[in-house]
Amino acid sequence: DADGIGVGALNANGGTIRDAAANDAVLTLNSVGDTTGVLVESTKPVVRSVDAPADATYGSGQNLDLTVNFSEAMNVNTDGGTPRLALNIGGATVYANYVAGSGTSALTFRYTIEAGKLDADGISVGSLSTNGGTIRDLAGNPGNLMLLSIGDTDGVLVDTAGPSVSSITRTAAAMSNSASADYTVTFSEGVTGVDSSDFTLTSTGTASGTIGSVTAVDGGVYTVTVTDITGDGTIRVDLKTSGTGIAD
Repeated sequence: DADGIGVGALNANGGTIRDAAANDAVLTLNSVGDTTGVLVESTKPVVRSVDAPADATYGSGQNLDLTVNFSEAMNVNTDGGTPRLALNIGGATVYANYVAGSGTSALTFRYTIEAGKLDADGISVGSLSTNGGTIRDLAGNPGNLMLLSIGDTDGVLVDTAGPSVSSITRTAAAMSNSASADYTVTFSEGVTGVDSSDFTLTSTGTASGTIGSVTAVDGGVYTVTVTDITGDGTIRVDLKTSGTGIAD
């Protein structure tokens, strides 16, 4: 009853209500108190939907936030434990813990991605549990924790492995007397932040040169142009082992 109970008639129901002189009471009710604020709610609240994180590739230290939407406002108590939402990431079960939303119908659960996690075909959502805490509506009724209408997570990917160089190859013949040469640098995945300062030259003999430019072919392939080549010997292009700023 969401708008207040009502008080009807009083009846003896086979019994008697009499005064000390055995006079039957008049059962007409007078001066009935206001009951518009006396509400009743005994229906167990249910989960209407689960909002998934935005489609993206998430790396180590980033958050996966999921919102569990109940049919009414819920109070969350974490004194005995923190409610959590099970997730499957790359075949391993992890937990998104409750972080916000008590007093509303939208409860937020968060998992911070740990190093070593990988899921290339989308995470999946498991079950919701109180984990020693409670999730109850404002009247104290425990929520039905069965999850319904879970958002699509096929595009929610996890990749905590850093990119690496798959190969660096000379684009022309090995022997040359040209003053410049191009090298194709192929990374293990698409990367950003690649520039000429990320590379060094290793040479033999009197050969020397300068890294003149870096041009993106696509997300994971770049052309490194070495210019001002002089002398006799060999020149090799290497990626610096640290401090490059290159990221996937």
